[in-house]
Amino acid sequence: MRTRQLRQLAPVLLRSVRWQPTVAGAGIAAVVLVVRRDHLAHSAQAVLVLRVVALLLAVGLAFALDDRSRRTVQSVPAPAWWRAAGQVSVALVPALAAWIAALGWVSTRTGDLPVLGLSLEAAALAAVGLALAAGLVRWRELLDPGAVAGPALLVSGLMTAQLPDRVALVVGPGPAWAAAHLRWSALLAAAVAVLLLAVRDPAARPWLRR
Repeated sequence: MRTRQLRQLAPVLLRSVRWQPTVAGAGIAAVVLVVRRDHLAHSAQAVLVLRVVALLLAVGLAFALDDRSRRTVQSVPAPAWWRAAGQVSVALVPALAAWIAALGWVSTRTGDLPVLGLSLEAAALAAVGLALAAGLVRWRELLDPGAVAGPALLVSGLMTAQLPDRVALVVGPGPAWAAAHLRWSALLAAAVAVLLLAVRDPAARPWLRR
């Protein structure tokens, strides 16, 4: 049944999903990497540049749930989360490829790079953007939530650098790194929870009653 649903949805998703903002974000990230290439030998600069890359990719990915054909595909017998997963997957491929390429390129120019920590930050930013977009679709019925979620994520991402030390997210490798990444993990978990709630089929039974 799932295979048949996927065959029905795939052509519509490939035509309707806005993967272009993700590719555009990857392009801008590539420009940032090239412009700052002479500074990547310094670990702090390399971390900063990769954080900018992660934010750009996450902003582009926030447009993945834009779908003017949403009312059309509602006639396909597939749950809401199945459609959302297909949409995100289409845009996630170029975003993931760009992130891996950026990590590899920067790693050749700097020494000790905290790849896992930075990838956690990138995943959290992407999840927050998708959760915002999915929430706007579910509770505000927007067909193009990326126009709101993308800029909101960009501003929020830039503002994280201004958080006080006790709740800081943007820190350099050092004593505060582990605590900051526990907070990133909590942010990722919260964003995933909101995302799952937002894409859940409205007709499904409440989880607590199962």
